[in-house]
Amino acid sequence: MTSSFQEAKVRYESLKNGGVREKEATYLLYKKYKDDQSWKYDISMSEADYQLSLAEFNASKEDYDDLRVKAKISGLITDMDLDLYQYIDEKKFLFSIIDDSLMKVEMGVPGEDISNISIGKETAVYIPDISRTVSGKVYEVNPSANPVTKKFTVKISLDNSDGILKKGMYSEVRLQSNPKNVLAVPKEAVMVKDLLSYIALAKDGEAKVIRVETGMESDSLYEIISSEISPGDMVVVQGQYLLENGDSIREVE
Repeated sequence: MTSSFQEAKVRYESLKNGGVREKEATYLLYKKYKDDQSWKYDISMSEADYQLSLAEFNASKEDYDDLRVKAKISGLITDMDLDLYQYIDEKKFLFSIIDDSLMKVEMGVPGEDISNISIGKETAVYIPDISRTVSGKVYEVNPSANPVTKKFTVKISLDNSDGILKKGMYSEVRLQSNPKNVLAVPKEAVMVKDLLSYIALAKDGEAKVIRVETGMESDSLYEIISSEISPGDMVVVQGQYLLENGDSIREVE
């Protein structure tokens, strides 16, 4: 009995001297926390931690999404030279995607003929690789000439629903223009040297080699632009590459 009384007394003294003061200290601490509104600081810190974590998540997600390449158009993949698990540099060319149901042709048109060409104009396009002529339509005419060639770029669309046309094939485009009188010579008469065009004229039994510009063409003729040629001049069509100015020549029937 005495032992129980002593234990109760010790507990009482403990609560009286320490427990009450401890509770009071805790109360005063929380009261100061409330009066100072320190909880707002905790919320701000939590919000900042959240925004930082969100930014890190989005950055990681973008890095992950970049591992998959998705094209903005559908079509056929071409020009791809990649191996499985191959390391790829950041700016490495991967492949091309083409929609080959509609192909296009680009050509340069001289300034004197561009006024005869308009969007929607029907054209005939010959494809030597497949020995076939297909129908095309002008869909774009560049209003500014190329500063080097001085020609205007014309773009023509070709229907390729049967898939017979392939990227990289060459073509010969025939665009009808308004009739006009021009000087023309057989195509075999034109010599190309160092990317320049020349023809050889027969003048009084001698050869005269002159530089010319070529314009429009037909199946067998080139339009010739030169102030040194007149209608009726005789043009050399065989052996002209061997001629120099002043060489003696004669007409062969």
